[in-house]
Amino acid sequence: YCPTCPIPFAQPITVDGGSSYDGEARRRATYDTSLLRPGHKYFFKVRSRTSWWADSDDSNIVTFVWFEPAAATSGLIATPADGQVTLSWQPARLPPGSDPELGLSYQVLRSTDGRDYARIGEPLKGTSYVDRQVANGQKYFYSVQTMTTYRGALAEGGVSSAVVATPVDLTPPPIPTGVTAVKTDEGIKIFWDKIETEEIGEYRIYRRTADRDSHELLAGVEPKYTLYVDTTAVEGVRYYYAVTAVDEAVSANESQKSREATVR
Repeated sequence: YCPTCPIPFAQPITVDGGSSYDGEARRRATYDTSLLRPGHKYFFKVRSRTSWWADSDDSNIVTFVWFEPAAATSGLIATPADGQVTLSWQPARLPPGSDPELGLSYQVLRSTDGRDYARIGEPLKGTSYVDRQVANGQKYFYSVQTMTTYRGALAEGGVSSAVVATPVDLTPPPIPTGVTAVKTDEGIKIFWDKIETEEIGEYRIYRRTADRDSHELLAGVEPKYTLYVDTTAVEGVRYYYAVTAVDEAVSANESQKSREATVR
């Protein structure tokens, strides 16, 4: 192949055209070719003709190097996490008798609807990939296509079966601070500092008595409030209170409990 030489096109192959319009939309013409030789670079262009004396100009030229396609990889696994999906698969094999210079790589494909797949990243030599360009809660479909390389030319191979993964938010909100307990005529009032930087779904208030190590859940409070009144407190009993923050993830994450507060 000489990249600066004229392309030696063979004699044209005639394909019946027919009407270019089927009554609703423009028809799309196709041409299938076979008997391609591995390791050879092919060029194609198309010219329209209405008669022997009425030819169009040449179309754009498409080119590729053909190899016997590498088989699809197997064992594709998608492991979702917080803000990422990790993919791994089994290595594919080149066809028997392949040229020693033939290289094997893998192209990761992704879709959000299971139909329209797009390439993400560049072809990989390894058998794993971490996709960090994802949104938590969004379902993603993945497959992997084997690719072969020969002297700088890339050829597509088999495509694996698809797998599905949905990354999930696993990061809890910050622990509430400033928790204080004050005795009032209504009951024991618990208040805390508002968390400004996170999307909070609710605050949860926990209580324990001095003779117990474990807390009981008293209530959940809407995120616009930073106050709760315990009207069930019994006179003469010392209570210890803690507050947690819960986010708005599909599988909600709860922070650790705050420092305890009690009436002094």
